[in-house]
Amino acid sequence: MAAYPWAKLWFKVLNDTRLRRAHRSDGNASALGIWTALILIAKRCNNNGVLEDGDGKIRCDDVADILGVPVSVVRQNLSRFARWHEDDDGWITVAEDGTITLPKFKRMQESESLERTRRYLTRQKERQDNRQVDGQIDGVFDAKKPRSLDATTVASEEEKPKGRESVSPALVLTADSGQPKKRKDDGWKRIKLVEKDGRFAFDGITEEDRSEWQSLSPDIDIDRELIKVLNREGTHPQWFAKCKKGGRWVATLKTWMMNAQSYVKQQPTLPGRTFADYRALDHAAEREWQRVLEAGQSNDFQKIGFAVHMLHERTIAALKAIDKDPANAVWKMVDIPIRDQLTYKAVFIPAWKASGIPYEIDGGNR
Repeated sequence: MAAYPWAKLWFKVLNDTRLRRAHRSDGNASALGIWTALILIAKRCNNNGVLEDGDGKIRCDDVADILGVPVSVVRQNLSRFARWHEDDDGWITVAEDGTITLPKFKRMQESESLERTRRYLTRQKERQDNRQVDGQIDGVFDAKKPRSLDATTVASEEEKPKGRESVSPALVLTADSGQPKKRKDDGWKRIKLVEKDGRFAFDGITEEDRSEWQSLSPDIDIDRELIKVLNREGTHPQWFAKCKKGGRWVATLKTWMMNAQSYVKQQPTLPGRTFADYRALDHAAEREWQRVLEAGQSNDFQKIGFAVHMLHERTIAALKAIDKDPANAVWKMVDIPIRDQLTYKAVFIPAWKASGIPYEIDGGNR
């Protein structure tokens, strides 16, 4: 047991009714003081709870000298602790030769986490020692362990085979050793996010990517989903910044398309309706929302009222979910942040799609 310059004192001893009764009987807390002293002495002895050091056994009078109390007080409390030990095996034993022992001292001082930490540090040291061997045991090379490159193992320029004059672009030179190392080729970063005219766009999307996404998600519009991803720059800036920093857009977009397909599958279907019908309904709702935004571009309430009057009856009914006066609903969306605008859109789109007012979509009423 390591001899730390401190000892643990478990606070549960304060709840012991026998200790409290002893304090009331003595009129002081000498029992708790002597018990604390025994723990400190046992820690200093560092002998697994046996009160014995290089000078010999520590007896009752030695404890009294350390605390500066009468020997009779120490003897009285040692007798108490010995009796209590017979009941719950957590105090002290006193041998015939006067040796005082705290049987559970080691367990009280060392926790399971401390032992786990000790085992972990031991394993770490063993691994470090094994690495220093570096794949060689008694001068014999172990093929299962990598061999380090040093001056004796690296071929000189004259020993290089002919026809290998140039270094492959897949190799880079490190500044520390000068030895070529393979550059990690991350295929997930093949698709790039580029900025064009102040707006982001994806570069590097191939027809193979689109074919794969469409095969995984046959019921979604690929271009529309890509626009949704780019729009997240304004609606979900933290998510967009995280994806932009990682740059693994191949994996991100593939996962996005699969999630979009799962969302479509979860939508309730009606008899005679196909997923294509729902997609057409989504597109129509999006078009009507854009017309609502265009109606509010004039910044003039009278002109907005006229523009709202020209909207479809179904669109006007959906605007009433935002405000009883459709013109006032459009007026609320004039010159507001896009985040607030999307809040109104989240009310308008479901109301428009759930409306029973006929609307011609792709040659049919919905």
